[in-house]
Amino acid sequence: MTQNDLSDASNINPVLIRKYETGTRNPKFDQLKTIADALGVSVLEFLEYDLKTVGDIISLIQKLDTETSLQITGQKDASGNYIPSTMTLSFKDEAINTALADYLSCKEDSSTAHKPEHIVTDNEKGIELTIEDQMSQMLLNDREIKKPEG
Repeated sequence: MTQNDLSDASNINPVLIRKYETGTRNPKFDQLKTIADALGVSVLEFLEYDLKTVGDIISLIQKLDTETSLQITGQKDASGNYIPSTMTLSFKDEAINTALADYLSCKEDSSTAHKPEHIVTDNEKGIELTIEDQMSQMLLNDREIKKPEG
């Protein structure tokens, strides 16, 4: 897609699109959302995560814990301490768990694929997609998550 195509699809001035692309100006969130919609991607695709420490991961988990129905479980040893190798993450929201299961299946497919254009079948729609296309579609899942009660 050219800058002019994106401008047409998003109704954002082409001069602004160029400035965003070159980094001389940053879009406001509503403009970023408009661009993401025009490109057919989630606005989260534009965010950069620089995960370097365990603390960075814990920060993401805390956000998931407060914003979703995250469930963290694990077995305890005789002293009542959690055994690190038994920790699991899941959600009370079945839609999220289903999306995670789909992601894991797709990830496994991609690791066994012999070539990038490896085709997988979307059983729900009866169509064939490349693994890359299937991964991209997962990012567009706009089903609302269930917020924690209370």
